[in-house]
Amino acid sequence: MRVTLAVVGRMRAGPMRTLFDGYATRIGWPLTVREVDVPQGRSGSSTMAAEAERLRSLLPRDGRIVALDEGGRDLRSAELAEVLG
Repeated sequence: MRVTLAVVGRMRAGPMRTLFDGYATRIGWPLTVREVDVPQGRSGSSTMAAEAERLRSLLPRDGRIVALDEGGRDLRSAELAEVLG
């Protein structure tokens, strides 16, 4: 299995980057991070739609999309692997 994370914004150096790098080395799957810039001076649903389209364009055509949200349901690693199939 290959994992591609398509994210809005840039991952900068710091504590979160350190945590991510540590996790990325432990998951055991090839991991690619693809980033899109946050549009400046725009907000609302049109911005979210544009971001969604850019994110989709970064993903493999045969891939499965899993949306990660801080308010979403927590999954254990085994459950995430099952979702990703």
